[in-house]
Amino acid sequence: MTCLIFDPFMGASGDMIIASLIDLGANPAHIKEIMESVAPVTVDIERTKKKGISATRVRVSEIANKSETSTYHEIASDIRSSGLPNPIVGDALAIFSRIASAESRVHGVSEDELHLHELGQADAIADVVGASAAIHALAPSQAFCARIATGRGFVDTAHGRCPVPAPATLGILAGSGLSWEYGSIEYELLTPTGAAILAHLVGRTEPGGSGGNSGSSSGSSGSSSGSSSGSSSGSSSGSSSGDSGGGCVATGIGYGAGNADLDIPNVLRVIRCEDERRDQGQSRVQGPVHIKGAGTDIGRGGGASLLLDTVEVLETSVDDVTGEVLGNLIDELMAMGAHDAIVIPATMKKGRSGHLIQVIAKPGDSARIAQRIIEETGSLGVRISPTKHRLIAKRKMESVRIEIDGMEWDAAVKIATDEGGCIFSISAEFEDAKTIAQETGVPVREVMRRIVDLAWITLV
Repeated sequence: MTCLIFDPFMGASGDMIIASLIDLGANPAHIKEIMESVAPVTVDIERTKKKGISATRVRVSEIANKSETSTYHEIASDIRSSGLPNPIVGDALAIFSRIASAESRVHGVSEDELHLHELGQADAIADVVGASAAIHALAPSQAFCARIATGRGFVDTAHGRCPVPAPATLGILAGSGLSWEYGSIEYELLTPTGAAILAHLVGRTEPGGSGGNSGSSSGSSGSSSGSSSGSSSGSSSGSSSGDSGGGCVATGIGYGAGNADLDIPNVLRVIRCEDERRDQGQSRVQGPVHIKGAGTDIGRGGGASLLLDTVEVLETSVDDVTGEVLGNLIDELMAMGAHDAIVIPATMKKGRSGHLIQVIAKPGDSARIAQRIIEETGSLGVRISPTKHRLIAKRKMESVRIEIDGMEWDAAVKIATDEGGCIFSISAEFEDAKTIAQETGVPVREVMRRIVDLAWITLV
């Protein structure tokens, strides 16, 4: 499978992540257009050098007066109404949800009362959406991250002078599973936006990489100690290379430049690899795949190639929550990055009617999602079944141009394939179909059928 390995030996910011993905192959004109469409900014993309390393730099500048603060819900509303494809919107909302959750804990206020200050400014919104668009353009099966150098010292914020990593950044790291260290540079190398984007894209820590500045003091996402080495993954390795649990072949390298000129090349590098690992994260599973106790094989014709994914399953039972609250909870959990969320009717003790809430999530997201379930439902606890494995198809988004009654629309479709490109299914994205149905008067079910038929003809 194709994977990306981020190597943030000089930290990461939103613009550095976007620049590295553009340098790796994402279309710069497309990313620029998307970023400028969601916020009042101008985006300049250029080549530069940092200590002799050629890199791409992305400069984002605001072009309109905007208040210094925005609420999380205002930002989420703006992103939802942007008209961008649903996968990009979903990723952007999940990234901002991480930021809002961390800021809420730091300041001791609910997300409804939360003002995001610098993170609510137009350039931060453009960074988050731009990174989401760039990762979808490259469409890796999975992303990993080497140990992150956060920097040390102090930084000026809207709340005054704060230690590095900034409280919001540290809060994001604490719930992410990402491995980090301070490093020797007295500068804010890792921003809250950069931390949230990496945490969302990765979901689990990958050992190795240059490990920030090897030999410097480091911390972990669960501790602020200054010991000589440590990480949230439990690894003490800070070497320039590590055992990734399987062989991989690098097929591309991208460098994204930061703004500051520092003693070490201020770049984020991302490596595209073809990886055959079978014991960590997602791995390719060649069919036929035999499941103990099952009478059939998984796959097509005994030769399917599926992905083995590692997830956790969260569950809780409630008997005093309305349907409106449960419906809103599903929307909230999906926006936070859950793979899936369902509500199942159940009969509780003493014959009471209730519901079983079940969520599938990345291992690094479970604590954050469990907290939201408890906050929204009043449940006293959430059960977590760790390290579940599931076989999944490879998915990608495409667009078809459909004509109805002389009018044309672009409609998104989701294509499910095996690793060899054999198509399992094509499905129409509901929101696009709904918009077309409302404007034409054609039933949405018929619109979806036409979109799928057109996709089979034009995309296969």
